[in-house]
Amino acid sequence: MFIRTAAQMARAFGANFTALYVQTAEPAEKTPEDQARLQKHIRLAEQSGAEIVTTHSEDIALQIAEYARISEVTRIVIGKSMMDQGFFRKRRG
Repeated sequence: MFIRTAAQMARAFGANFTALYVQTAEPAEKTPEDQARLQKHIRLAEQSGAEIVTTHSEDIALQIAEYARISEVTRIVIGKSMMDQGFFRKRRG
């Protein structure tokens, strides 16, 4: 749902739609289900008209800011998977 919403926002603003994936050094910790979900999201972003950009960094927020600066991005939409959102809700208790 998030990818479709971001694509709609890009169209509404007349902007380019870029899906930025920041890969950390822990890809071995991803389960096959996580990998499959990631590939599904990347395909959906591509089908929605996104340019897919993959970068590598341990500091995700810094990498997003750096990419935005270099690319002269003026609007950023950030989302988390439903699985991650559930994790953070539980942790806040």
